[in-house]
Amino acid sequence: ANVGDDMQAIAMALHIRNLGYDVKLYQLEQSLADKYNMKSCGSINELLDGVNLCIIAGGALLTPFRWYKRILNKAAREYEHDFKELYLATLTYPNINFCAISFGGDGKVKNPETWFSKWRINFFESPSFIDGTVRLQGDVAMMKIFGKNEKYYPDMLFQAPHFFDCKPLAQTKKRRICLQFKKGRYLDKQLLKDIYTYASSNDDVEFHFITTHMLKVGLTYQYLPKY
Repeated sequence: ANVGDDMQAIAMALHIRNLGYDVKLYQLEQSLADKYNMKSCGSINELLDGVNLCIIAGGALLTPFRWYKRILNKAAREYEHDFKELYLATLTYPNINFCAISFGGDGKVKNPETWFSKWRINFFESPSFIDGTVRLQGDVAMMKIFGKNEKYYPDMLFQAPHFFDCKPLAQTKKRRICLQFKKGRYLDKQLLKDIYTYASSNDDVEFHFITTHMLKVGLTYQYLPKY
């Protein structure tokens, strides 16, 4: 449901496949799987069958959820259930290592028992979960709580031009600013008003608003203007 996560998975898969290895991806959106000739697996067991290493390419694995949200919120419940499946997979497939790359949370050190399910904690603490990279500096200290020595490496999506045939916009003398906003209380209404005021009376800047979520699955919390 997240274009950014799918792009990271494809980028990693293309790189690994070019090294001569076979690659399977977990729940890759089918049109993207067809476009890049990738095998998309619908279940953890299908994904792990016959593999040596499971790479988690990106994602907010350290997203904090209060206990009541893990019970009452459907998305949070499903998210923690994924960690349950992953942890149980470390027991079913003890010879497979799991390596997360370019993942993160909010960059703050938190008490795991307060913010994470037991399944997420067990997965992070498992010897099958090996060191990888985090995309926020503060998450290095967070992962040390689980006995892991993650390296800090900025978000892999900034490396997209190295993996994909990008089609840049035609050159212009205008400056281009790309913005990704969340709706609701996260969106500064005055900032938005100032942008529109400036754009209505000046012609030296292009403002591009983007979303990384696929609208067809109902994720629409990122702000997009009508024009």
